[in-house]
Amino acid sequence: MRRLGALFLLLLAAAAPATPAAKKPATAVPSAKPVDIAEQLAMLTFDANPQWAIPARLVFSRWAGPLRLFVFGRAEARADAGEAMRLLARPTGLSMRLVAEHEVAQSGPNVFLVADENLAAVFRGPLRDMLRNAFLDDEAAVDGFIAAVVETSPCWVLPVWTGAERQVLKAAVIGADARRPRAETRACILRALGGGLGLLGPGAFLPASAFAPQGAARLSRDDERMLRVMYGKELRPGMAREDMVAAAGKALSRPQGKPPAKPPAKIPAKKAPAAPLQ
Repeated sequence: MRRLGALFLLLLAAAAPATPAAKKPATAVPSAKPVDIAEQLAMLTFDANPQWAIPARLVFSRWAGPLRLFVFGRAEARADAGEAMRLLARPTGLSMRLVAEHEVAQSGPNVFLVADENLAAVFRGPLRDMLRNAFLDDEAAVDGFIAAVVETSPCWVLPVWTGAERQVLKAAVIGADARRPRAETRACILRALGGGLGLLGPGAFLPASAFAPQGAARLSRDDERMLRVMYGKELRPGMAREDMVAAAGKALSRPQGKPPAKPPAKIPAKKAPAAPLQ
C-alpha cells in the first residue's frame, strides 16, 4: 500500500502544471536629454529623405489647421489610421478626423491614405490624379515618383506645401503596402502620418522612437515630448535650423512645475456686535 501511495503522489506531481517563471520587469528607457530631443526634431524636420524623394528643408515647417483623412483600403487600414491619428492628436493638439466615403464631397479631405497590394498599379491607374495634382500636372515628375518611391518603398508620404518656401504643410498622400504584416502596416501608417505633419527626415536615433527605422506603432515618451514642443508656442514656421533647435531645447528644459495653489478662500470678517441702545 505504501508503494501504491507513493506512486499515486508521483503521478499527481507529474500531472500538476509547472509553476510559471516569474516575469522579468521591463527595463524602463530613461528619458532623453532636451538637447537630444531637439536634435532629433531637427533631423526629422530639416534633413533630406532619399527613400521618400524629399529634399532637405531650409526652414522649419509643420502642418497647419485641421487634418481630414480619407482611407482607400480595407476596414483594418481605416482602424489603424484612426488609432495613429488618436496617438498624434494628443501631444500636438491638432484636430484630426477620419472622413467617411459619403462625406468626401462636403468635407474635402486634405490627407489621403492608400493601403493596397499593388500601389504602383493603383497610382498609374485610377489614383494617378492624386499625384498629378501634387506635382502640378508634371507627368514626368509623376512617373519619376512612381518609379523611385512607390515601387521601392513599402511606406511613404508625399507632402504638399504652400509654395516654394515650404513653410506650411497643407496636404499629403500616403502609401502603405498592404501585403506586409499588419504590425508593420500599423507602424508604417503612424510614421507616414507623422511625416505628413512635418516629420519627414530619414529616421530618428533615440531609443524606442516610432520615427526610427523599424519603429513600433506607438509613440515613446520622448516622441510625445518632441511633438508637444513641435506644436508649442516657442516654434513657428520659417525658423532656421539653429534657431529652432535653440528654442526647442529651451522649451524642453523648462521644468514642469506644479500648477499654482489656489488662494485660500476669503472668510468674511465678523461684524462687531451693535452697541446697546441707551
